[in-house]
Amino acid sequence: MATAAAPCPQCGYDNRPGALLCNLCQRVLVRTATSERIEQRLERRRDFFAEIGANQRRSAVLLILVIALLLVVGATTGEAVAPGGWPYGIGVAAVLALVIGFVAYFQGNRIVLAASGARPVTRDAEPQIHNIVEEMAIAAGLPTPAVYLIDDSAPNAFATGRDPQHAAITVTRGLLHKLNREELQGVIGHEMSHIRNLDIRY
Repeated sequence: MATAAAPCPQCGYDNRPGALLCNLCQRVLVRTATSERIEQRLERRRDFFAEIGANQRRSAVLLILVIALLLVVGATTGEAVAPGGWPYGIGVAAVLALVIGFVAYFQGNRIVLAASGARPVTRDAEPQIHNIVEEMAIAAGLPTPAVYLIDDSAPNAFATGRDPQHAAITVTRGLLHKLNREELQGVIGHEMSHIRNLDIRY
């Protein structure tokens, strides 16, 4: 077991006894194979542009896999309906894949918001959450996302949209009631990172 670490030499934060990494700045305090692996992972994650690129590649792979699956199902169905009919099945599946892809890309956020029962919330109705979302958007260098609210007592939040220009952040009524302003900033900052890294598209 690692021994108690002194205050972090980089930021001065007093970490709990046995900490391998500083809880504040993530600097390695005790050199072990585990802490060095964690440090390497964190180093990769700190590069926002690398994360955005990785998410774009994952989005492309997911899209290709869904299209391939639809084409296989189309070919199988076409062959089952009429022997030698697999090309027609692939044609129908290709058209279906294009329609689904188009709808998912351009209307996916609206579908998610409607399915979750989210409704747009005005600045007059909820000035604090609007203020926090604007504040976090400025800090992240992003356009201000639309703000939606779900009337649910469970504390929750999510971000959706195809890109930062068409993004929305949704919070539940429970989240607004149970967290103070500082805690809400943390939650909205987290959702803003999903928008910045394009996780919302994936």
